Amino acid sequence: MSNGGEAGVPRRPVTKWWLVGTVALTVLVEFCGAVMIWFVASDGWAGYPLLASGALLLLGVLWSIWALFGLIRYRAHPLSAVAPVLAAVAVGLVYSGAAERSGWQLSKGALAAAAVECAESSEPARIGLYLVERVHRYGAECRFYTDGGLIDQVGFAYFPEGPPPERRASETSYRLYDGPWYRFTVRL
Repeated sequence: MSNGGEAGVPRRPVTKWWLVGTVALTVLVEFCGAVMIWFVASDGWAGYPLLASGALLLLGVLWSIWALFGLIRYRAHPLSAVAPVLAAVAVGLVYSGAAERSGWQLSKGALAAAAVECAESSEPARIGLYLVERVHRYGAECRFYTDGGLIDQVGFAYFPEGPPPERRASETSYRLYDGPWYRFTVRL
């Protein structure tokens, strides 16, 4: 009886250690993907997604060796395809901007409510998905500093009265994000 591969040549049964290793690699890939998605969606420290990307790359190399062994030894096992599919989905969500947009949509209402009051604070607090390090008011502008920058200070700025004024020599730059909301970067 044939289980795949060449006609008449039976497939070797999959060993427990190979199956456990495949599941472990898949769980590690999913964990790294979830870390990437969470820190991008929550505007967390930019180093974590970079570390998770590096780990995914390393796991991809390991998976390639593991899957090649499984292909030769067990004539391809469908479980081998799960890890690269999960990695592709995670990377796709991050690099397409879907993770960032989802985080924004889930947090926009809470940020808008906090922006109305714009109570200055130096205490870190979670607003929606975002861990806001501090809140400052600059005239009509309300800034929410997040931990999303690798070196520079970054966050969300709320301008209810229109776009930010142009400051040519300023170390702060703004990028329109959504309606009266802007992403800002303070170069250090």
